[in-house]
Amino acid sequence: IRDMLMDPAKNSSFDVSKEMTGIVLSAISETAFDYDISADEKDFFGAEIELALIEFTLKAPVNPLRGLFGLFIPDRRRAFVAVQNLKERTFQIMNAYRNKKEPSRNGTIIQLIMESDAYPTDDEKVAELIGFLIAGHDTTAFSISWILLELSRNPDEQRKLRASLSQLSPENWSRS
Repeated sequence: IRDMLMDPAKNSSFDVSKEMTGIVLSAISETAFDYDISADEKDFFGAEIELALIEFTLKAPVNPLRGLFGLFIPDRRRAFVAVQNLKERTFQIMNAYRNKKEPSRNGTIIQLIMESDAYPTDDEKVAELIGFLIAGHDTTAFSISWILLELSRNPDEQRKLRASLSQLSPENWSRS
């Protein structure tokens, strides 16, 4: 994003929600899962989550026949594949955590789930990790995108926010 904004020669637009989704997915992966996610993995997760959510939260609830005849509907079959792909990738994240020589011990979500007796099987752990991933990245990314959009529509509010933030020292940024 910085390159696009700082280089006037590029003078291109970009999808704020897509960029925020990628940034938030990176942040969640690093802070909650102790995992450094690659750009390809972010794109993969984003695409697979979108396919699954469209099918299971938008299409299926309004058409109960999709559940009965799902095997005959290509979109539904692909959504099931997306869910399986998400599970496999999340197993990889979980195994990467297990294989770390020094895994995080500072209360990350993955640490708490991996050490909890509430999730006796790996499948249950993966399901919980996927839940955090989906719930955390979408809502946060779209909230930030909406805030940025509203700030762009309200320059006076943007100026007030900048003035307020510029008065903070870098040490206090996380406390604002």
